Amino acid sequence: IANVTYTNLSIGENWNCRARAGDGTDNSSWNTSSNVTISEGTDIVSCMNLTLAGATYTVRNSLTATSSDTCLNILASNLTVEGAGYEMNGSINATGVRNVSARNTVIDPAYCLRLKETNDSTFTNLTCANVSNRGIWVTQDSNRNSFTNFSITIGSAGHGLYVDGGANNSFDCSGRAITGRNTSSHYGFYSTESNTTL
Repeated sequence: IANVTYTNLSIGENWNCRARAGDGTDNSSWNTSSNVTISEGTDIVSCMNLTLAGATYTVRNSLTATSSDTCLNILASNLTVEGAGYEMNGSINATGVRNVSARNTVIDPAYCLRLKETNDSTFTNLTCANVSNRGIWVTQDSNRNSFTNFSITIGSAGHGLYVDGGANNSFDCSGRAITGRNTSSHYGFYSTESNTTL
């Protein structure tokens, strides 16, 4: 049995595959597979947009953002990012989604994690290193999100946790630390929103 590679495919297309065996003298009848839907892969080997709802994406190596400070853009609901302990040089952003999860990674950017219009999601075992703006930023109507077992280290300047949009978000470092610079106007924790729990 050989692998057949065909590159002229688009995500969302439906295909049927037909094959038959032959020994040079005689051929079997054609066998048709059930319908196959083309989908994107879920291994992360470079910074990318995550658009496959319901998928578990797994980071397979260290990642570096090249064109912006963002490495992973979460753009679909009900998905999981498994960092597998790898480091990302670039933030994780989630925009307009719900019920997403990111876990088990070290992030070394200006921002570590940005949520915009993101609801009912969980983030755990994150290490935010050398933050120079906002470690975890919850903004623009992001509600009921949970953050556990994380640490944040501020680099030259910046804030640890910054909540300026959304309610009922909870943060539990689970004994880990938010380490700042002890300078004015840079907060370990800042919130303008109701029912934020630390």
